Amino acid sequence: MMLDSLQKIEYELLSKSLDIGVYDYIPNDELSIYCNIGDASANKFSTKTFDGYEVTSSIYVYSYERSMIAVKEKLNMIAKSLSEVEKSDNGFYFEFFEVSSMSVLRIDLDLVQAKIDIKYRVEEE
Repeated sequence: MMLDSLQKIEYELLSKSLDIGVYDYIPNDELSIYCNIGDASANKFSTKTFDGYEVTSSIYVYSYERSMIAVKEKLNMIAKSLSEVEKSDNGFYFEFFEVSSMSVLRIDLDLVQAKIDIKYRVEEE
């Protein structure tokens, strides 16, 4: 339920901030560029002031254009949009913590894949 709520939050924010399609699956259509909400993992996390979870969510951008710059721009837009997450949903409070990694790879001549891993801190309300 927690990961479903996070995916819903990410989908809503990315759909509003990106000018490309946002999916939680790989679309069959031949889109030139799109965003895919991918894997997520949660680990129990505890400090003196915080009990909850640290969740890492992977967001992908695929582009069938030859330009890597367009993909890098989308990664920056994703990072900016999700860095503002501070929201409650379904009994959980989600807060952006950090961008833990970003990468851009040319898979073949016409396909570029980018990945950004976002960490959140999550508390049960």
